[in-house]
Amino acid sequence: GTGPAKFGSHRSFFVSLPAGGSYSATFSLNGGGDSFWPKYADVSYEDAPGGCGPDFAAFVLDESAPPSAESSCEQLIVNGDAGDGTAGGWDYMSYGPVEAVAPGADGTGFALLSDRTTEHTGSYIGMAQHLDTRCFTLGAKYHFTAKVKLTNSDGSLFECIPGSYNGAQKCPSATLRPCNGMTDLTCSWPKAGYMITGDQEWNVMEGILEVDEYIANAGTISVYVNGGESNVNILMDDVSMVPYTEPPTDAPTDVPTMAPIETPQEGLADFHHTNADYTDGTVSFGSTPDEDTVLLFSESAQDATVMSKDPHSPDENGEIELTVQIKNRVIYGTNYQAALALFFAKPTATLAEMTSNDNGYGNFEKEVVATIRDKLYPSINHVWTYTHYMLADGSGTTSVYKGAGFQNLSGFLKLKRDANGFITGSVSADGVTWYTGGAKELPDAYKSGPLKVGIRIKKEWKSEYQVEVAPQVTSGGVS
Repeated sequence: GTGPAKFGSHRSFFVSLPAGGSYSATFSLNGGGDSFWPKYADVSYEDAPGGCGPDFAAFVLDESAPPSAESSCEQLIVNGDAGDGTAGGWDYMSYGPVEAVAPGADGTGFALLSDRTTEHTGSYIGMAQHLDTRCFTLGAKYHFTAKVKLTNSDGSLFECIPGSYNGAQKCPSATLRPCNGMTDLTCSWPKAGYMITGDQEWNVMEGILEVDEYIANAGTISVYVNGGESNVNILMDDVSMVPYTEPPTDAPTDVPTMAPIETPQEGLADFHHTNADYTDGTVSFGSTPDEDTVLLFSESAQDATVMSKDPHSPDENGEIELTVQIKNRVIYGTNYQAALALFFAKPTATLAEMTSNDNGYGNFEKEVVATIRDKLYPSINHVWTYTHYMLADGSGTTSVYKGAGFQNLSGFLKLKRDANGFITGSVSADGVTWYTGGAKELPDAYKSGPLKVGIRIKKEWKSEYQVEVAPQVTSGGVS
């Protein structure tokens, strides 16, 4: 049948053939004469090559026929919108069901549901689809997109925090699963898509994946969506995976210059080795005390943090603001790049407490008063920002997401505490038009007093990064 089956279920065929011969195999549907391709087929030999007598001279699978379902290399996903009112083409991960339910996104007919609240509730439950292996040629890129809705057992919306790996609001993601072998299966699990938003009724999941040698040589390839929080249903609509074409490169333009802001220490840059603590070997400053640039750089996965030695008091308007203009940002390879983060820290914070590898970034977010970081993918003209802050009641921390339609290669990032003790994080392409997440209230202890200010890198598992910034602090001076 065409309805959902358990993911990982395969049909096997066995044949004994005389050694030494050359053979080809063709699939045909329902015993008919027309050949077809079933999206994938892997071959396993009973005896290892060279292990028992002469081997086959050749054994070739005929991959020239069209696939069995209405998919192509121009659209890898079958039935991505449950348009016929069924979940045909989809399998369930670990436990079912996967089914078509009404309505779909934006009031359309149907969506795909992975039920994770009725009987089985694990975050490993989800939905999967096998893909046509012939489409994955070395170096090709595919763009995965989907509309995703998350619901609790009572039908209410569940909000997740994109990019959050800790706490109780983790998001699901899409994963590619290329595998080789039948008896001794080996696989890899590169990410195909991430949640871009998490606070809407229907959110965006998106990613770009480049085919490496392992994927290109895989015998089976599938994509699945699961993860996030347990006991939360996943609904998907308009699931798509299509070839990605690099956008044309615009002619270089002059980077707008931000109007200078008065510094509290006359003639001295806001961040310099004379007034900042910083990680040795990964942070360097302008050659003179009044040169306002800071370079964060590593080619060996080292951490980079710079923080004011002393806390800054609010200015005459009761505000503290840290803004950086990105002067230069180098792209390394593919996938997500190292993230730039600004932060406000407690007056007693130390550099060691504010510095961590990616595994410890969640601890950093728990220790800071507030922080904003960006996230960018080399081939997507978009920037994601996450402003993380202490909850007003002191019960923990959480994040606010904001995105914008440009890559933050030469833009601006800003973190601000206003006179009422509310935090906002903002991003801008030109220092004039700002995209700001909703203002959030801090605990009483950090609403008005002095705070240390800092900049750091979240490597996003990259070993290389190079980001040069011009930071400016608006405050009443250091305490």
